[in-house]
Amino acid sequence: MRLTERLDVLIIIDLIAGFALSYVGLWYYVFVPSALLGFLLESRWMNLIYFGLSGAIGAIIPIFLFDVGNRIANASLVGAIIGLPGGFVAPLGLTILVAFLASGLGAVVTSSLRPAK
Repeated sequence: MRLTERLDVLIIIDLIAGFALSYVGLWYYVFVPSALLGFLLESRWMNLIYFGLSGAIGAIIPIFLFDVGNRIANASLVGAIIGLPGGFVAPLGLTILVAFLASGLGAVVTSSLRPAK
């Protein structure tokens, strides 16, 4: 069984890498491990969903594990300053959206460099 046949292993690696990057404060680099892992896959649009979800979940987990009250208060303050309603929900939603798109598109772009079978 080759690594390219084990999509679940690649998704778990991407989730762990997204968690590690988010833990050190570099969540916006979640496209790097997804792009590197995308080289191992054949070109499919489902890579956007798989790697987008794993990157977004990996980037969000540390927010709810460490210093939750301070992070929610800061997100509420940012939301109030930029005029978004909903307190911390809008900045959190934007973070999830950006992490999803960055991680998913990183995998789609690099997997499209390999020909589909």
